[in-house]
Amino acid sequence: MEENKEEMKWQERSCLKGLICLKLPEYLEKQTEEKESKIFPYLQKPQEIFMDEEGERIITFNLLDKQLEENQIHAAAGEMQRIINHIYPESIRIHTRYAINTTGVLEWFAFVTGGLTEDHYHIMFLMSLSRQMMLGSYHFPAGQEKEERVNFQRIIQSIQIMEAQQEDMGKKYVGYKI
Repeated sequence: MEENKEEMKWQERSCLKGLICLKLPEYLEKQTEEKESKIFPYLQKPQEIFMDEEGERIITFNLLDKQLEENQIHAAAGEMQRIINHIYPESIRIHTRYAINTTGVLEWFAFVTGGLTEDHYHIMFLMSLSRQMMLGSYHFPAGQEKEERVNFQRIIQSIQIMEAQQEDMGKKYVGYKI
């Protein structure tokens, strides 16, 4: 992306039926069902997909019907990383790392795959959300790793989890720090 950090605009987004809120670069937008189906031609697509117009930068969020307690996140991320490394040998660029705050842990790792015109960089991240596994991924051209990793870190820093407050049954967001 040619824009510098000062010029890039960010928008707050609510995902997964309001369970999380985060800030995404303005160029990552919800697309049409047709465009999403071209990128993800599967029966079961990610629940939330944001991408740029060209479909080169994509971030997804999926709340899986799989129980995940906070103390299982590190092991789950490690196992996912092992599977990716088995499928794409020597592809891991960043081994599992975590972001933490008073409400929980988010783990992530990065790998590269080949493409027709250029390699693709992928960052997979997961966290426990309502005791279920929230699996996300951020994809972009590998040649833009430096800028997009900065954007990913900013996205991760902006994630807030919706929690019900017992006092007034309202809602509040609790954020992650990397």
